[in-house]
Amino acid sequence: MLAKEDSLDLVRSKALEVMAKQRDKNERAYNLRSREVSYAEGQEVFRKKFKQSNFQAGYNAKLGPAYLKARIRKKIGNSYYDLEDLQGRSVGRYHAKDLKQ
Repeated sequence: MLAKEDSLDLVRSKALEVMAKQRDKNERAYNLRSREVSYAEGQEVFRKKFKQSNFQAGYNAKLGPAYLKARIRKKIGNSYYDLEDLQGRSVGRYHAKDLKQ
């Protein structure tokens, strides 16, 4: 017959094992935004458009495009990219999370 402490240790270890397995399963299902991406110089991507609505100009951001086409000019650090539009004009630096293929 097991002592009370031994049976509690078995229950704790089993609970920790089940929780670790569930945590790994949840990470695969819900951590979809964290992804390893690397874009090459000259590659065409879509950059997120951050323009806000403007009543005076008659522009509604909800009706406009969410992403615009751009080209990678240079990689800066691990996650930042210097972008240009398709005519070759610089549009600024963007984080990888604001880009998609």
